[in-house]
Amino acid sequence: MLKPAFIEENLRYLNKIKNISDNILVIIGFANKDHDLYNSAAVLYNREIVSIYNKQFLPNYSVFDEERYFQKGNNNLIHVIDGIPVGINICEDIYYSSGPSKVQAILGGAKLIVNISASPYHVDKIHEREKILFTRAVDNRVNIMYVNTVGGQDELVFDGNSLIINEKGVILARAKSFEEDIILFDLDTANTGTTRLQDPKYRNQRAKMSTTKACFSLIDTGYKIKPKNYSLERKGLKTEKSPAQEDIYKALILGTRDYVLKNGFRKVVLGLSGGIDSALVAVIAAFSLGKENVTAVMLPSMFSSESSIKDSCKLIKNLGINGIKIPITEIYKSYINELQKQLEHEEINITKENIQARIRGNILMAFSNEYNWLVLATGNKSETSVGYC
Repeated sequence: MLKPAFIEENLRYLNKIKNISDNILVIIGFANKDHDLYNSAAVLYNREIVSIYNKQFLPNYSVFDEERYFQKGNNNLIHVIDGIPVGINICEDIYYSSGPSKVQAILGGAKLIVNISASPYHVDKIHEREKILFTRAVDNRVNIMYVNTVGGQDELVFDGNSLIINEKGVILARAKSFEEDIILFDLDTANTGTTRLQDPKYRNQRAKMSTTKACFSLIDTGYKIKPKNYSLERKGLKTEKSPAQEDIYKALILGTRDYVLKNGFRKVVLGLSGGIDSALVAVIAAFSLGKENVTAVMLPSMFSSESSIKDSCKLIKNLGINGIKIPITEIYKSYINELQKQLEHEEINITKENIQARIRGNILMAFSNEYNWLVLATGNKSETSVGYC
């Protein structure tokens, strides 16, 4: 965001998409340069930019640092799409009860809110997110189309799980989790007006807001839906959430795959010890990148048990990944021999145990440098937290 060249390239891509927006309405997120920088959504139709919405609520906690880059927007836009008023906002905007969704749905009368989002995954995040969307839909008596990005970006994983929820909080359709998906869905907004008429809370809020400074702009996109020439398939619409453990597993696979591929690698290497940590990493690697792209290196010393080597060999066979065995006993002895004047204790202590780990790290990095394989760390939480792995 601080590089002018990146901003200019992002604007060039916006124009590329604009120039192929014949007979289709496109809502797309981009970094908008307008005297200042904004996190924005452009509405494109027939090779024109119909409008631009600037995000109003900028998160500045946890992994978010948007106030560092962006200025806050204040434009509440209502887009008339084939006669239906639609509000558009971005990610964090929908988390606030007094945010743009309320202005757009209650004061502006929008029957649908489209929220484009880049919401990263953590355990139970999907449940938390759906709870918020349910509240916004019911409080504002509005349909919500929530569109979340999918993929890994450095240490973040975006889970998708896009959905359509109606004004009563019922999830009508849910996209796949942790993979790209397309949903084709006919949304009937006729019931929205009836529900609003029957809800005194909605009508009272509308009356109160009409006397405040809250405002919105109405834009007719000119978009008309053509007569149907497709067969609408509802069978594929997933309405059940996957179990939490399955989500964690999918997140690990997606995060690993995208980190490796987006950094220009195709193959990975890891040390396999026969223990749980390295076994789990090997499984994730095999399912992320394909078994042919994973090499597990067994690096036994004189202290390695026979069962650890046996377990490693069995795992390599079960997964169908590549396996290499390089004993490190002689290398370890040469280290000890060179350091004998400096080592105060003859017994095996933490110093000598860690020499083995360093030897193994050197060998794995040698494979990485020689074959352009990325080394996958096999540390557990405790090791990673103190920088051991």
